[in-house]
Amino acid sequence: ELVNSNVLPSTGHALEPRDEEVLSTLSSCFHDFMELTSSDSCWEAGRKPLQDLEQRWQSRGLHGRQFLQLLTMYRTQIGWEAMVPDHFNKFYRFVFYISKEPQRKHLQIETAIAAWQLVLAGRFRLLSAWCDFLWQKHSTVRVINEDQWRQVLDFSRTVHEDLSNFDPNGAWAWILDDFVEHTRSQRLGIGRQPSSSLDLAAMQQDSGPSHMIAISPHVGSKRRSADVDVVAEQLSAMPLTSSSSDELTMSAAKRLCSMG
Repeated sequence: ELVNSNVLPSTGHALEPRDEEVLSTLSSCFHDFMELTSSDSCWEAGRKPLQDLEQRWQSRGLHGRQFLQLLTMYRTQIGWEAMVPDHFNKFYRFVFYISKEPQRKHLQIETAIAAWQLVLAGRFRLLSAWCDFLWQKHSTVRVINEDQWRQVLDFSRTVHEDLSNFDPNGAWAWILDDFVEHTRSQRLGIGRQPSSSLDLAAMQQDSGPSHMIAISPHVGSKRRSADVDVVAEQLSAMPLTSSSSDELTMSAAKRLCSMG
């Protein structure tokens, strides 16, 4: 069940009939969504029924920021903060689908940020930094797709707050690669020229030993492979001015391989 109707609103007053109707509708929508997405049928077979379900939601005004307003209003009754991980996984996926605008496959970036701030509060320690990063990227990042939405939850659960266990060779969405690079640059002052050779040595020592992980570039990769010679030529022309050139080169290569 999505809703606990026995919980009183934050006002302390009993639920009004209209509140009960809205909560019943939300619970019904979640139940129908779970039946469709939890079946063993292939994704293609379930896509049309899911689209029909989305249209029914949207005809009731359940989409985009309007839905997020309802989540905020009935936060106590839904209680996603206390959901066990498995149940929250389903709710988190449900939020993506029902927050989309009609005829859209992706979330608008403003809606995605608002949704993350609402449902990941207390679950993602880097939430504030993540949302600030997206606002800075607002001119180039306009939408969030379902794969990116899912990966943010995985990232929040598996990557340490200090980013020490982030694997740049993993099949993370490029926007998460960029976020990690951006955050590390802010924390370590990457890009600043050291004032002396002693400063450079200190920076190299602080950064710790570099590690090379042997992994097939095609295992788990969602990106289309690129011409290696072309990528190498483009990388060789890039000026690298920091002591973390290996890390920046890796990130640039992944970006180039995702283009085209």
